[in-house]
Formats: sequence, structure tokens, C-alpha cells
Amino acid sequence: MIAVAKVMTSSPRLIIIDDPARLLSYPYQQILLSLVQEWQKQGIGVLFASNNLDHLLATTDRILVLRKGYRAEEFLTMEAEREDLIAAMVGTTDYEKLTPIIWTLDSYYLAREQTDRLQRSQLYLENEQIDLDALRHTLIDHLTEQVTELDSANQALQNAQRRLLAELEKERKHLALEIHDQIIQDLLSTNYQIEEIEGREDASPPMKENLVTLRNNLRNLIDELRIICSDLRPPHDR
Repeated sequence: MIAVAKVMTSSPRLIIIDDPARLLSYPYQQILLSLVQEWQKQGIGVLFASNNLDHLLATTDRILVLRKGYRAEEFLTMEAEREDLIAAMVGTTDYEKLTPIIWTLDSYYLAREQTDRLQRSQLYLENEQIDLDALRHTLIDHLTEQVTELDSANQALQNAQRRLLAELEKERKHLALEIHDQIIQDLLSTNYQIEEIEGREDASPPMKENLVTLRNNLRNLIDELRIICSDLRPPHDR
């Protein structure tokens, strides 16, 4: 919040905010979101990086999804759907796979907010020196339970992502094999047939010229397909 205060003492044209949920408690997150909305009204540009979809949907005009360092998708916030945003984040439109990821992501941030509220309640009781041991023990039990749920949700999200990446690699490998073993082989067979026609004695010079051009185009197509196969295969299969 001190860093935010420093920004507010100047007259910035652009403010960059990188995942504030990692550092700020829930009340301060809400204050920062209100400040972002106020900055927007003042015409100040704001770049807001976060995995919290609620924060992004509440404060942005456009949402740019980056995956593995590259631009995956871009949305107008008023038209963006949570399912489409998460699909762009994980790289699949299979909603059967997306459902547990959406649930886990929502549960993760909800658990963090609940944990933060419990921690603040406990600090309040301690600061006020209220002698309510039973209530304090109950709060500690709830806090422990929420932290456990948070860890479980985080683990479930990681497992879902690993399964999704494994399925994607499997599909890429299958597609590469299909192209190599079927399409390329069919094109090579066609190329040999054209060579046979080209070598016939009754083939006229114009026909031979056209056949040569056709064979060159086929060879170029085969080379491009081989490059695609190489890109599709996982590194350990090359």
C-alpha cells in the first residue's frame, strides 16, 4: 500500500499492477480495486496482471490472456465469459475438462478470502484482549480447515493442469503420426505415379512440363507436412 501511495503522489499516465492478491489482504484488495476504477475515470492507463477473474472482470476494459509467454486470446471485458477466459488460460475448449478447473479456481480464491477474514477476526480478538478461549479455538479450527481446503484446491488445479497437458501432448503425437503415416505416404505414392506417367514415351513435352511442376508442388507440400509433424511431436519423441 506504501507503493500505491507513492504512485498517487505523482501524476502517472500509466500504472502497472502485478498480481496484488499475493501481497494484499482482502480489505486492501478491495481498496486497490476501487482505486483502479477511480484511475480509469481520470484517464490513467492501468495494466493489471492477475489470475483472479473477479478482479479482472470488475476493473478492466480488455483482457489479454497470455499462455507460456505468448498471446493466447484477447477479449472485451463486457463480452467476456468466465468459461472462455479459462479455456484460453489452459488451452482447451473441452468444457468437460474445464468444469473441474473452473470449480477449483473459484474455490481457491474463495478459500483465500475466507481464510483472510478468519485471520483478521482472530487478530481483532487478540488486540481487544477479549478472553474468549473457546471462540478463539473455534476460529483456529476454522482457519486450519480453510487452509487445508486451499491446499487441496491448489493441488487439484495442478493435477487437472498436468492431466490436460498430457492429453494435449498425446493428441499432438497422434496427429503427427496420422500425417506422417497416411497423408505423406499417400502423397509420395501419387508422386511416384506422376513420375511413371512422365516417363511414358507417348507423353507430350507440354504434358511433361506440367507433370514436373505438379511433382515439385507435391514435394514442397510433403516437406511442409514433415515440418508440421516435427513441430507436433513432443521434444522427447524427436
